[in-house]
Amino acid sequence: MLQQMETICSHKLVLVKLMLVTTYDLVGRWELLLSKAVLILLLVFAFARSHARAISKPLVKMAEVAQAISAEEVPAKIKLPKRRNDEMAEITRVLNSVIDGLQRMRTKMEVDRSLMNLRADSSARKLDKANAEVDRTRHQIHRVSYFDPVTGLANRRLMLEHMSLLIQIASRERRHLGLVLLDISSI
Repeated sequence: MLQQMETICSHKLVLVKLMLVTTYDLVGRWELLLSKAVLILLLVFAFARSHARAISKPLVKMAEVAQAISAEEVPAKIKLPKRRNDEMAEITRVLNSVIDGLQRMRTKMEVDRSLMNLRADSSARKLDKANAEVDRTRHQIHRVSYFDPVTGLANRRLMLEHMSLLIQIASRERRHLGLVLLDISSI
């Protein structure tokens, strides 16, 4: 009976050992599975992050370019890798063509502004010459109208205009006015 008991105990011990090995084996497999899952998740996260940057970085650059265009600036063209042939590349091509158009328009406006300044300067010089000519002509008309061409003395018209003005002033201020006239043509 002792022997039977030993046999039963040894069977129980083998069974306990087998259960321990099976349990240990299961725990090891779960740990292995869990570590593989964590590794896969880390790889997926790294891959997603790198692709997210590949998408978000050009989008941020495009947003900056669009903001500069709306602020009436002409930004530098956007550069994308040539291997891209997706929606991002198409949007980049459109924005770059807008930038090209803005650069051409700005250059044309600068040339037009320079031409307008040249024309304005030329017109201003012509206007100054014409104004000087008008002033000279006015002075000549005044001289011919009010002064004798031979003697350079004031003529009758200037005397009559001055007398009319003096009479109006004397009348307004209620004063007397006297006139002495010497005719020297008979001498």
